[in-house]
Amino acid sequence: AVPRMSTKDRLLNKIGRSSPPEEPATPQELGGDAPAFISTQEIVKEGWMMKQSKTMKQWRRRYVVLTNSHISTFKTGGPGQEYRSRKATEQIAIKSAVSVKSQQAELETGIANSFLIQCPGRRFYFAADAKQEKEDWVRTIGKLMVRGTVMLNPEEEGGY
Repeated sequence: AVPRMSTKDRLLNKIGRSSPPEEPATPQELGGDAPAFISTQEIVKEGWMMKQSKTMKQWRRRYVVLTNSHISTFKTGGPGQEYRSRKATEQIAIKSAVSVKSQQAELETGIANSFLIQCPGRRFYFAADAKQEKEDWVRTIGKLMVRGTVMLNPEEEGGY
């Protein structure tokens, strides 16, 4: 039997050394209403994850910033920072997301702790460093998706 590689080792094996730069986000992926600037007050969740590139399907480490309206990925980042959307390597409008799934993503990618955000015409794959971190991302994104389709009274919100 072949020993199972760790998620980190599998992802690092898939990363190419001479890969072309990622294509910029399209207006459809931006949702047409991406803010020009993301302040720290707008950030719902953030952290480092691996993300599969659009064209070459290679896994790259990205800093992921989640707001009430978008998921943005950056080559650099950290807690307490503010971001310019034009520097994002990818932006996904929450309102364009159809579903967020984890078991299906792990089966399709073979990568532990991966999850999928399904949008019309595009599938976005992410992989967290740990199972609990993945579950937190999936739960938070799912709440924002539901919140965007159902009018909720802010006083009734329990937060994240």
